[in-house]
Amino acid sequence: MKRIYFGFIFLCVTLLSIGCSSDDGNPIVVPPVEPEMTPPSAAVFKELQKEALNKMTQRTKFSAEDGLVFVSEKGVELQIPPESLTTKQGAMVEGEVELEFIEFYDRASMVLANKPLMGNNGEDAYVPLITGGQFYINVTQNGMDLQGHYFNMVVPAENTGTLNNEMTLWEGLFNEDGNLEWNEFNPGQELGGVFADAETNSYQVYLRDFGWTNIDILASLEGEKTPIVVKTPDGYDNKNSAVYVAYKGEPGVLAYLDVYSVSSGSFTEHYGWGPIGFEMYIIFVSESNGGLIYAIQEVKLEKNKVITIAMSDLKSATEAELSAIIKALP
Repeated sequence: MKRIYFGFIFLCVTLLSIGCSSDDGNPIVVPPVEPEMTPPSAAVFKELQKEALNKMTQRTKFSAEDGLVFVSEKGVELQIPPESLTTKQGAMVEGEVELEFIEFYDRASMVLANKPLMGNNGEDAYVPLITGGQFYINVTQNGMDLQGHYFNMVVPAENTGTLNNEMTLWEGLFNEDGNLEWNEFNPGQELGGVFADAETNSYQVYLRDFGWTNIDILASLEGEKTPIVVKTPDGYDNKNSAVYVAYKGEPGVLAYLDVYSVSSGSFTEHYGWGPIGFEMYIIFVSESNGGLIYAIQEVKLEKNKVITIAMSDLKSATEAELSAIIKALP
């Protein structure tokens, strides 16, 4: 009797695994079970960010003797004069060269490529920036980086909203953790500058070297400050995940929590720049099973409060899906 009973159970399970029919005769489709999320290695996570950045890179080839007028996907006009390129050793360059150009205006693309906006406030403290455009410009020949000595860009102000006369030019340099930190150009160095052109509703940018450049202004945050502390799920740290802060109502701002405490398993920042009562979005990003995982929390900042992201908060998304979700944030 027991054999018959267990045989019946086995038959039912088998039929359920194959499929069942509803009352109207259509088969009931059982949705696939999503693979369990597991923390990635640091190398895997960095490679995911590198791939995203590579997809955003615009490339074109031109003659060093002729120079270049290049118009980007977002309408930036870059002009490199004829016969203005040299090797790093100072020799004039001739022949075909290749331009690499990247542009960021919104927090979604900055999250995917790990290019947040934290600028030195003059007191060696890094605080959020409001951008008029973030750029990477480089020219190579046979894989070797070249030196630019004078070139300019015209950046439409509409890419980030309205023209802001207080914008200045910033240089991006990588810190020991491989993250960009921004420092304002010193006009005395004659490395470049920017001015807001009301007639053309654009930023006129003048540069003397390739690399990471940003049109920015320090974000003004009034009120009593408190550190922003975010507790992440076990196994996720500053090597295999990232935590960003997006301002509510400011699509051109993306801050970064660059300090990680191993003992508490939480992210924070050096300066304590978050105003109490400030409305923001905490964006957690990592990798699992070859794709992106994320969590987004809307937060009203409280003094000394720890913001917690649980494993149950994590969701899977493609780059396009996560980009659309972040862009849709108010």
